[in-house]
Amino acid sequence: FRDQRVDLLQKLRVSENDRDQALKNAEIIQKEQSELQISESLLKNSTVIEEIHREFGSQHKAARDRIQLQTRMSVLLGEAGEILRSLRDDVTLDHAEKLRIKKSEAVRIQDLGARFERIVTRTQTAREAIPTLTHRIAGIDRKLEKLGAPRQIDPLKHAVSRAEEYGALEKHYGKEQSEISSELKTLDVALGKQTLWSGSVEKLERLPVPSMETIGLFEDQTAKSELKYVNLKEDFEKIERTLADVERQIDELRLQQEVPSEQDLQKARERRGRGWQLILHTLEGKSVLDEEIDDYIKGGGISKTLSEAFENSVHKADEVADRLRREADRVAAKAKLLADQTSHKTQRDHLKKEIDTAEKAKEKLVREWVQLWQPAEIMPRSPKEMRAWAQHHMGLAAKGKEARERQAKVDRLKDEIDAHFKRLNQCLESLFEPHSVNGETLADLIKRSKRVLQTEDELHNKIKQLRSEKTQREQELAEAQARVNSSEMELLQWQKEWEQAVRLLGLDADAVPAQANAVMEDLNSLFGKLKDANILQKRIHGINRDADEFAIKVTGLVDAVAGDLKNLPVGDATLELNSRLTLARAAQSQRQTLRKQLVQEQSRMDKAVGRIAEIETRLKGMCEEAGCESYEDLPEAERRSEKRKQIEAELNNLDERLHQLSAGATIDDFVNQALNVDPDGIDGEIGRLTEATDTLNQEKSELDQCIGSERTELGKMDGSARAAELAEEIQLLLGRLENDVEQYARLKIASKVLNQAIERYREKSQEPILKRTTELFKQITRGSFQGVRAEFDDTGQPVLVGVRPGGKEIVTVDGMSDGTADQLYLALRLAGLQDYLERNEPIPFIVDDILIKFDDDRAVATLRALERLSEQTQVIFFTHHRHLLELAKKNVESKFLIEHTLNA
Repeated sequence: FRDQRVDLLQKLRVSENDRDQALKNAEIIQKEQSELQISESLLKNSTVIEEIHREFGSQHKAARDRIQLQTRMSVLLGEAGEILRSLRDDVTLDHAEKLRIKKSEAVRIQDLGARFERIVTRTQTAREAIPTLTHRIAGIDRKLEKLGAPRQIDPLKHAVSRAEEYGALEKHYGKEQSEISSELKTLDVALGKQTLWSGSVEKLERLPVPSMETIGLFEDQTAKSELKYVNLKEDFEKIERTLADVERQIDELRLQQEVPSEQDLQKARERRGRGWQLILHTLEGKSVLDEEIDDYIKGGGISKTLSEAFENSVHKADEVADRLRREADRVAAKAKLLADQTSHKTQRDHLKKEIDTAEKAKEKLVREWVQLWQPAEIMPRSPKEMRAWAQHHMGLAAKGKEARERQAKVDRLKDEIDAHFKRLNQCLESLFEPHSVNGETLADLIKRSKRVLQTEDELHNKIKQLRSEKTQREQELAEAQARVNSSEMELLQWQKEWEQAVRLLGLDADAVPAQANAVMEDLNSLFGKLKDANILQKRIHGINRDADEFAIKVTGLVDAVAGDLKNLPVGDATLELNSRLTLARAAQSQRQTLRKQLVQEQSRMDKAVGRIAEIETRLKGMCEEAGCESYEDLPEAERRSEKRKQIEAELNNLDERLHQLSAGATIDDFVNQALNVDPDGIDGEIGRLTEATDTLNQEKSELDQCIGSERTELGKMDGSARAAELAEEIQLLLGRLENDVEQYARLKIASKVLNQAIERYREKSQEPILKRTTELFKQITRGSFQGVRAEFDDTGQPVLVGVRPGGKEIVTVDGMSDGTADQLYLALRLAGLQDYLERNEPIPFIVDDILIKFDDDRAVATLRALERLSEQTQVIFFTHHRHLLELAKKNVESKFLIEHTLNA
């Protein structure tokens, strides 16, 4: 209860202090708000003020430009005056316009000047060409007389054209003839080695050999017949072996002990019946032959009388019946073996008949096979062997036929070659050329004929060329004479037009075109400078007009928002308005900030008031519980309560002490026991207890010393009210930090959530991005690194490291050179971009001189990586290094590379 009261009182003092502090802060904020001075008119016209401030810069620049324009205009007017004085001393700049000529007249003068040059040039050229052309024509006539007339070579040309095809085939003829002879020899050798038949190549083609289909049919039939015969023989041998095995098993049964059968039982019963009939006939007195009785007795073995024989037969029948019952399994086995023996014998006989039939079919097929080859007078071997023989024969026959057909073609080719050889000789003789000599081939004759044709063609072409040249030169001579005449007439007409044209320029008819052009150039320069001066005059007028309008605008704005600036120049007023606008905006911003702070302090005060009301309610409840009117009386109530608790505790302790002294008995029992104690023995017991008490007091003294030491240390501590004041100050600070703690908690939670999202994204994206990074890093470093992988540093944080070839050596980023670290960063950026582009729309990738720390090999590898990236998105690469552009031209395909040079 006391702790709860103290805690509530501390919270009450903190909340009251927080309320008072919030009220004090609110009053300070309201005072600062009242001290702010904000010009609403300035803020309302902020757009106009900013516009005037920007325009002031333009006006200031225009004022400087006006001085330069005036200077330039004065220079232009001075230069125009100099030009005018060089043309006409009697005309001023104000009247210079009367010297202007029309555009059409100026063009006409220029055309006449150019026309004069053309006339003079054309006349001089034509007069110089006449003697040269006359001399050339005479030289051509002398060359034609020296060459003479060409021969008629059309028949030879026709003959060569037809013979050229066969001239190329002449070597083919020799080669073909040699090959045919070689093949025929090879064929004769092969025929000599042929078995079963011998003869010439001609007979080989006519030999009536059965077709391959017929041979194949006989081969199949023979194979089937042989297979059937072999299968039947195997089945027969198998039946023989099975029958022998059955008979062996029957013999084994007989050797062990004859196994009776139903037939044996039947025979024993028949003998017994026959003996009974003999005995019955004897007993009945019927006549019985002695021979019959003797036969019966003898059949009974060692029996001597009929009765003994009958008795033996009865025993025999009973014995067979008993054995049939006892040895039923052996009887059944024997019966089965006998049945199998009969079945196998039947199968053997049937197979024997089938084997005989198969042998006869084989013999018939052999006879038909031999008859098939009789027309060729060949004793055939097996169909399989004869099929190979027939194939070999067909190959030889085909080669013989091919050789015969090739020989026929070669013979026809030879006839054509001889015919063309003869025709070429005739044509050469008609041209008085030598006849062919021994050993000269058709190709040689064609070459010689072509040389003759070439010589005659060259002669013909030369004559034709000379005649054409002569005709051309005669035509040029006539044209040159005509040009001279027309140029002279044109020059007379030009002089008349020129005199009229230059009169406008103040020149005589004797003036040359160069003089007229000089005058027109001066006039053009004069009027150009006057035009430029006029333009400058208009610009100066426009600047003055804009300055006046700007001054009016500034004056109107000053009258509206800042009347105290009327006497300032326009420029100073503009700057002052802009400065005041900046201050007004700062004040407005400060006012908004103060308003937010005031709202926060009011909220803080409301929260403190709420907490005070809640605490007072709880204290009121405690007063009701303690039975006092005010919470200030709660300490006294607590002391009374503590006193009562102390008395109750002492009573409890006395009861507990009595309980201990009574050893667990009740108080009444303990009193009765005390009355029963011998008083004379009390002194001795007291002495013993006194000693025990002294010992306990010694222990108590030691404990008291320890307690005193601890209390001394506790006494050193300050027991003033400073602790309570510090507690109140701490609570005040905690209240003020409440908003900051809440903001910190939100940010901390957001940071944690963000880190978890980043970790999830890293785990999700690490594998594909890390794989791409490994490939790109290996490519860019030209194999110096095998790739990259994720590791953990000494603090357990994930880091990327480079892996050397072999995978055993790793290099951290700190251990890499600047260039290699840049290459790792670029590989990561490219891998991340490729992963992004696979799921999103493409965005341009812009880089600026990323290769300045790369050597040429790694720069080329990087350019190729960027080339591959350009298939997914646009890559823009800025550089001012010319050699990187050359590397790109050499190593990047032209369809991916677009060069654009920016002017400095």
